[in-house]
Amino acid sequence: MKIKNISLIVILSLSMSLFAWDFGLTVSNTTVYSYIEDWNVSQNNRALLWISLPITSNINLYVSGFYEFAGDFSTASTAYKPYRFDVGKTYFSYKPSLSNSRLTIMLGRLETADFTTSIYSGLYDGFSLNFLTGNSRFDIQLGYLGFLYKNDALILIDDDDAAVFVDDNQYFVTPRLLAMVGYKLDDFLRGFDIGFEFWSQFDLNPAGTPTHSLYYEPRCAWHINNYFSLSGFGILSMVIDPEIALSYAYGAEFKASIPSFLRSTLTINLFTSGSVTGDFVSYAPIRLLSVSRYAHGIYSDATAISAEFSFAPLATMIFALHGDILLREGTIIPAGYAPNSESQFIGSEYGMQFVWQVVSDFALLMGGGVFVPNTLGAYPSDAPMEWKVLLNFVLNL
Repeated sequence: MKIKNISLIVILSLSMSLFAWDFGLTVSNTTVYSYIEDWNVSQNNRALLWISLPITSNINLYVSGFYEFAGDFSTASTAYKPYRFDVGKTYFSYKPSLSNSRLTIMLGRLETADFTTSIYSGLYDGFSLNFLTGNSRFDIQLGYLGFLYKNDALILIDDDDAAVFVDDNQYFVTPRLLAMVGYKLDDFLRGFDIGFEFWSQFDLNPAGTPTHSLYYEPRCAWHINNYFSLSGFGILSMVIDPEIALSYAYGAEFKASIPSFLRSTLTINLFTSGSVTGDFVSYAPIRLLSVSRYAHGIYSDATAISAEFSFAPLATMIFALHGDILLREGTIIPAGYAPNSESQFIGSEYGMQFVWQVVSDFALLMGGGVFVPNTLGAYPSDAPMEWKVLLNFVLNL
């Protein structure tokens, strides 16, 4: 009789949970048209099904998976994958009831990113712990990267990663362990936030030379008032393969908001990745990072100074105009650079973006721009401009 009562309680609990479950389908399209000397179109379509199921008042299960079509089409070649099925974010989350703080523990396939997405952004398989108390936040994350699709993960730290990336018979990235510890304190002083994160990845590949790396990223932000803010960050990295090599990246951002004029915002950014100074070598993040928006082959040893002006003519619509100046740093030169060139000015970029939340379940993004190479000492005189146009939409059902 006792066993029957327990079974009845379990069945009733599951039945109550099923009444509260939620699910949906997200359909997305991304089309990228680029032109240098020949045209190229990259096409990606994805249908993602997700289910959220509260098991108890403190425990929730979230499951997602997707179908994807991907292809590259150009005057030279055509390559496409008509179908790919994979697992998206899928996890158990536990949030105990606490009086003056909040604790969240998650286990499964999770999504993460550092403060500025300059070290790693993407999925991993493992666990995370997030603790909020007062104006402080603590984060711990530990997981495995070896079950990620290589074209999504974009982990290209060493030659072993590059060999896997170009091998059509390889689906997953090189197996690595990811770990992160972070702390953030809001209003350390009035309007002043500080924080830091430690990231690391450990190469678990039994073949080849293991490459491990550590990253320290402090960040601060000053909210001057309701209209102006200033922030900055720095990254110090150590790569071990087995020699120890140091590298760094840093950046700053100034933002001015004018809400009375079409909710406009002016943003000025500085980002430098991987200058060579003394014992420092090129910066190598866990996930491949591009310093430029439209120019190809500029992943490190470069500085981008950018300005962007955005405004919202409607509550659901945003226009943005931007321009960038690219400067060379260190010894690694961008693709296509003139041999033996000493010029520091790589070129400039100009572009725009248009974002429209058409209805609550449908969003449209269009954008594009051009890279104008410096042909007066940096690139050959006949170097072409590089064009790129993006069309993206997301439909939630």
